[in-house]
Amino acid sequence: MVGSVSLSQATSALSAALADLPKLALQLEKPKPAKARRAALDAHESLVWSLALDEVADTGVDLRPRLPLAGPRDLTGPSPTALAAPAPPLSRILEPITLDPLTVVDDAHFLPRIESQPNIPAPIRSGLMQLY
Repeated sequence: MVGSVSLSQATSALSAALADLPKLALQLEKPKPAKARRAALDAHESLVWSLALDEVADTGVDLRPRLPLAGPRDLTGPSPTALAAPAPPLSRILEPITLDPLTVVDDAHFLPRIESQPNIPAPIRSGLMQLY
């Protein structure tokens, strides 16, 4: 148990959230009424971590250099004008996701998927199934 959440409770909560991704995204797209915003400003806000990925949206910070490819004006990476077009709302992009089983024993498709991976050495691909 982590804190006061059991593995079963955490799995159920995460499975429900992943199944409702489009609905959760739609809730984020709808602004809260002014009264709720005022109450939220007075409430203690806990720390929330998030990732600012430069390949998803322009954050003003590039972690990768934009190097010349075919000439001085042909740089690698997305052009700033490509990022200027608005993206469709997340609620139209996201789809429900099914949570993977926690262990190999719980996942009937794990070993066949490993066997089909070309990047895994052949002795491991062919021999792993025999260990189970």
